[in-house]
Amino acid sequence: MNINDLLFDDENEEKLARRGIGVEDVLDMLGQPHVVIRNKKRRRGLYKMIGKDRGGRVLTVILEATAIKNAWRPVTGWPSTVPERQLLEV
Repeated sequence: MNINDLLFDDENEEKLARRGIGVEDVLDMLGQPHVVIRNKKRRRGLYKMIGKDRGGRVLTVILEATAIKNAWRPVTGWPSTVPERQLLEV
């Protein structure tokens, strides 16, 4: 899966900020080792991106498709759980 761009708006920026995640943190993940896996069925967003920000925090961000090819919208995110962190280390 190619992620060429991440699209942010007030809604998703606010939702991420409530969990202590900034736009720059999510953008950092693209330049660091990360994995992208399918999200659970019946959940918002098709994929989970799991990766590290520049500070070394491992984060999970849910991505949904946009009308722009290879541009994704981060829906929400959180500090990765232990099982999510293990996926990054594989």
